[in-house]
Amino acid sequence: MFKHLVKFAFHRRAICCIGILTLSFLFFIHVSRRVSLISSTQVHSNGVKIVVFNRIPKTGSTSIVRIFEALSNRNKFRVYRVAIFNPIQFLNPLAHRTFVDEISLISHYSNLLVHGHFYHLNFNQFGLGRDLVYINILRDPLERLVSKYYFIRFGDDHRPNTHRSRMTNDSLQYQTFDDCVQTQGEDCNPKLLWVQIPFFCGTASYCRIIGNPEALETAKRRLVEDYLLVGVLEFFDEFLELLSNLMPNYLDGIEETKGLQIDGHPLWHLRNTRKKSPIRLKTREVFQNNTIWRMEQNFYEFVKSEFISRYKLYRSSLPFDAISWQKSALIRVV
Repeated sequence: MFKHLVKFAFHRRAICCIGILTLSFLFFIHVSRRVSLISSTQVHSNGVKIVVFNRIPKTGSTSIVRIFEALSNRNKFRVYRVAIFNPIQFLNPLAHRTFVDEISLISHYSNLLVHGHFYHLNFNQFGLGRDLVYINILRDPLERLVSKYYFIRFGDDHRPNTHRSRMTNDSLQYQTFDDCVQTQGEDCNPKLLWVQIPFFCGTASYCRIIGNPEALETAKRRLVEDYLLVGVLEFFDEFLELLSNLMPNYLDGIEETKGLQIDGHPLWHLRNTRKKSPIRLKTREVFQNNTIWRMEQNFYEFVKSEFISRYKLYRSSLPFDAISWQKSALIRVV
């Protein structure tokens, strides 16, 4: 009789232990899934350590940089400027190595925005592709060239006292863009349109061959594969709206910057080129018959189409509930 009681008690104890172990295991699984969900959310919001903005001159990029700077203290990131004015100055692979080492070191201590007028650089070649994204913004190529033409003659209202290269106080300075085209001047040569494609194509020598179709195809591929978002100047506000939702750890509070000014100029629209005149239809037709214009325009239209498509998808999903979407769409397989 005693043996039966001992055996019964042992069985009860074993069953209790199994029950406790089962409950403990289920609790562990529940906690693990919660921790995994929290961790994945944190990685999503804080995983981008380095944002690279290889900005193109005369595309509205100064305002974007100043907006990032205005939010840097609030969102605890640093802004790092590559102080070159011509991307040709930044083709040396040893300079690339030094640059990568520097920003890699800084990114250990802080999130980082890196900006400057340099061609696309393949950071994966240096082992720095992880936790890094590119952003950029483009402009209608002919409008960009016209703006550059008048900028080097008369400057802008952001830095009115800065001397520009064509401020020579002679007939060359005051020549209109239309007249320049008519006389086949140096500053309106269609070759000068070849800017936005090489910025995206990169540092390979074929990217700098003016009118090279391979450069155009590479630029498109880089844009799709390497850039978090690329906008166009004519949709400037929409670009910042979508970008701020894709990068809340950098651009939280962006709405509060809309009313800010720098030296009396609105932060969101800082630079206005002086004495810029609209070009004649005849002038536009001269460029439209040029192969270089067609290639740059092809790239610009491609970028604009991609941006509009993404922006429409973003707007159609509002209000977007990330937690609900995770629960309904993300199925854990293993």
